[in-house]
Amino acid sequence: MIAVLLTLCLLLSLAACEKTEIIETVPATVQTEAATETAPAGTEPAVPVLLEHPEDGKICVGFVPTKAGSWRYAVIADQEAAAAAFEKAVSAKYSDEWWIKGDKTVGLMVVYKGEFWDFVDSGELVNALGRVKAEDAASLYAFCAGTAWEAGWKDAVTPEQIVGITSATLRLSGKEIRLTDGAALDQLEGMLSQGKFSLGGTGCPFTALLDLEPETGETLTIALATDSCGAWMSEGNYYDFGSDSQPLYDLFGVTLEFGEIQE
Repeated sequence: MIAVLLTLCLLLSLAACEKTEIIETVPATVQTEAATETAPAGTEPAVPVLLEHPEDGKICVGFVPTKAGSWRYAVIADQEAAAAAFEKAVSAKYSDEWWIKGDKTVGLMVVYKGEFWDFVDSGELVNALGRVKAEDAASLYAFCAGTAWEAGWKDAVTPEQIVGITSATLRLSGKEIRLTDGAALDQLEGMLSQGKFSLGGTGCPFTALLDLEPETGETLTIALATDSCGAWMSEGNYYDFGSDSQPLYDLFGVTLEFGEIQE
């Protein structure tokens, strides 16, 4: 009964805010489109199955679906060819350096034999063991990207796309809160569009989704950190927009504590 009363109080409080409105409730989890599945025994899945952990002994591709908020993995179908491409790539390592100035991850990694290698936007493959040139990693990238696309990997939203926002809907804790106030939307757009790329990502929980509707009519969905970090994420690409996340959530009339809406 207490939980019901608290929920009613929250709904009344949010409804009273002039610049936001609760438009409907949704399932508490945000993993609606990238949920982990289990393949039926003895059958081949129509699309690669997303796993919470890479499968031992298999060459896997890893990526972060925006709507899952954390890493997911898929086994590459042609294991023999992919493994050959992996061995060819890593044997061509040309440098012992790991991250270098200008690197930007693309949100895609390959996992094999306990090693995790990231692809960067130059096409190179990088790991604590060193770097592989783009031309030597191209075949392996094709296997990884192809599997990831089949499993639901998408083009990431970039800060440059966040312009002319006409409405924004926050999805968190089973609720949707819509923001339509012009001044508040301008503040929101200013925060998100100035996001600075974060190399290597962040350990924050990204369990809130934000649907942005620009003047173009499309919908841009990003994930927000639900701790004190001012960060947002799209398909494994992370951006810092401030030292604290609360100013953004204030625009929706929400106070966060440990990833939950508080009164």
